[in-house]
Amino acid sequence: MRQLFVRARYVLSHLLTSNLSRLKLTASFLLRVPVLVLLLLTTVTPHIAAAAEINISRNQLPVNLGQYLDIYEDPERSLTIDDILAQDIPWQRSDEAIPTLGISESAFWFNLVVTSEDLAGENLILVLEGPTLDRIDFYIAHDEQILWQETLGDTVSFDEIALPYRIPVLAFDLAQQDRETRIYFRIRSQVGIEVPLQITSAEALTKDSQSLLAFFGGFFAFLSLCFALCTVLCYIMRERQFFAYTLFFGCTLIFFLSQTGMGRVWF
Repeated sequence: MRQLFVRARYVLSHLLTSNLSRLKLTASFLLRVPVLVLLLLTTVTPHIAAAAEINISRNQLPVNLGQYLDIYEDPERSLTIDDILAQDIPWQRSDEAIPTLGISESAFWFNLVVTSEDLAGENLILVLEGPTLDRIDFYIAHDEQILWQETLGDTVSFDEIALPYRIPVLAFDLAQQDRETRIYFRIRSQVGIEVPLQITSAEALTKDSQSLLAFFGGFFAFLSLCFALCTVLCYIMRERQFFAYTLFFGCTLIFFLSQTGMGRVWF
């Protein structure tokens, strides 16, 4: 009788242990399901996100727009603004304050919706701190109707630009209240593509430009003086070190004239 009781207890203990293990596995699986669902939603969300939109006010100007941009790569460089408006484009939201796309043969499209209460109907300035970009095609739409269109960039003559400046700038009117302003632009460039885009006012741009121009004037005057002095010493002394100094200051001068956009302004 005792042996029968011991065997029954053993069988019962084995059954309980087996069922407990199964319950643990089931509970572990059920706990993982919400995590898997959350990961799935996180993965899908960037593809179905609403259009990038920012609401600005006067006291925020200037505003950096990089992290609010939607981006689409056009490897064939064949899409036009009509195609962009007509098609269901799989935009990708930027996650950088300054979107950096590297060197590419592709064209890149960008779009952004801007709204405002206290700036509705006022004239604003788009500033793209990219003086070396080859070509930027801007399109400004009010409620999907294109009202402004302009091409800027390093390959565009100053005579063809409405606001000639050392970097690409575009003046436009913000839509009236309760309407949206949508900004589209296309970049095509042989150099590395960075998009440090800002929206500002004409007054703020003028104020910043005055201080920058004063700094650039002194900086380039110093480089030019060093280059001229080294050139004279190289000619008189006929020594390699002065030739190296001349080459250094000459290359530095050309580099900064290109990178700041002042080369287009002065030459």
